[in-house]
Amino acid sequence: MIPNAPKIDSRTEKEFFQKALSGMKDRLDINMEQDHLATAILRVFARYCGLIIQRLNQVPEKNHVAFLDMLNVSRMSPVPAQVPLTFIPVKTIPKIISGIVVPAGTKVAAPPEEGETEATVFETMFEVSLTNIAINKILAVDSKNDRYTDKSALGKINGKTSEQFAFSADNSIDHVFYMGLTDLGKRENIRELRVQFEMASGSASGLLGHKLEWFIPSPDGKVRLLRDEDTTQDLKESGETVFKNLPQWPWHSLCGHNLPWLGCRCLDFAANDSAAENAQQFPIIKGVKITARWVFQDGLPTGLFFNNLPIDFSRDFFPFGQRPQFGDLFYLSCDLFEVPGAQIVLKIKMTNPVSGTLNASVPPVTRKGDPRIRWEYWNGHCWDELDCRDETSVFTKDGQVSFVVPSAFKCTIINGLEGAWIRARLISGNYGHEERFEFNNTEQRLYHIPSTLAPPCFQTIAITSSFTSGPNPPEWVVSNNNLTLKAIDGGKPFQPFYGSTEAYKGLYLGLSVPEDGQNTWIEHPLDL
Repeated sequence: MIPNAPKIDSRTEKEFFQKALSGMKDRLDINMEQDHLATAILRVFARYCGLIIQRLNQVPEKNHVAFLDMLNVSRMSPVPAQVPLTFIPVKTIPKIISGIVVPAGTKVAAPPEEGETEATVFETMFEVSLTNIAINKILAVDSKNDRYTDKSALGKINGKTSEQFAFSADNSIDHVFYMGLTDLGKRENIRELRVQFEMASGSASGLLGHKLEWFIPSPDGKVRLLRDEDTTQDLKESGETVFKNLPQWPWHSLCGHNLPWLGCRCLDFAANDSAAENAQQFPIIKGVKITARWVFQDGLPTGLFFNNLPIDFSRDFFPFGQRPQFGDLFYLSCDLFEVPGAQIVLKIKMTNPVSGTLNASVPPVTRKGDPRIRWEYWNGHCWDELDCRDETSVFTKDGQVSFVVPSAFKCTIINGLEGAWIRARLISGNYGHEERFEFNNTEQRLYHIPSTLAPPCFQTIAITSSFTSGPNPPEWVVSNNNLTLKAIDGGKPFQPFYGSTEAYKGLYLGLSVPEDGQNTWIEHPLDL
């Protein structure tokens, strides 16, 4: 043990006071005990003398410490080596552990270092309760500068980790909002998407220099969208944003809602230090209406029948057969008919239009018999009339037959084939008469009347379908600001972009709970 250095002066404050008191009485014949003010002054003098002696006595010790520092020698007593220990439960444990405890004093051996033969043994200092909750993600957030950094490497137990300041944040925080609408994912080939915004009055003045990026989020990343038209000027005013020829729209889960989402990101967000100014800096969207339009061109029938006979539509065919009669039926099936409200166009190209030449292999169709056709659909109970527009003049010229799929439309089975069926029925007139013989009673003579049959023949039939959904508000709106997702009812006003109202540096820990597999976030803010 190192001995204490000797004192240079061992006098105390009390000795200084008594000596001063006796000196005043012996030399000056002054009794200081009767004057309290003078006594107090003497005690202050004695206190300062004691402090000077105390500092003077520390000089040898300080010189000793300085000398030891020159020799690189520490005066601290030896202490046992300490290391951080981490106990990890086995992965097969199904639930959160709360009953397994590692008691204090548990021995843990470390493998011997190079050149050593025996293992180094450590003992735990405290009791430790085990849990299989894992740290999946660590984020450092600087809300004042709108920055964050992924610090997940700090949570790695195995492997190398780099030392870094936990609260430093370098990357810009995303400011995004998403709009979800079920109809967007029901069909492919969205031809046009119109998003109409109604902005709150005077709310977007702070966005004058900001640019927006539109995209489709998906589990595999994002698909960037280019605007064909934008009268909102990046949400600076009420207007409409238009997208055309969109890709297939995948479903994606946000805040527990699995929907097709349309995302919008503010590329150059800059938060304001003042919470009041920050609330007014970015726009408030009062209302959103989304209109989508799908177009399916040149679709092919899935089935064709003349009465109960199948038709091969890979070549020219007669929809009512070669000898049409009253009540004959032409059945047509296509998957595009299954969408109520869809606008359907049947594009018919005739082999023998009425304007054709007489010397063709198939004579021009005739309409002298004033034929009439009724289009029908199955409503689940009976064949009902289909309100359509026929530009083919009852199958006598090239043209289109267009209609809107009724809401009561139902699939049915025709000649053993299930599908979405419509049919054309010959309800009156004819396309000419067959060859026949007539007897004239007056002349008592049999006359031969040649055939005038000239039924319609189709060269091709193609189907185009278009469907418009909306304008409808989004089912849900999800905002992603300050690393926080917030679900909003799509019919209510919302602020798409906003900064933090507090200035802090925080560390977010994402903990994975084995029972539900979800991340639970714990925030540790560091006040500035």
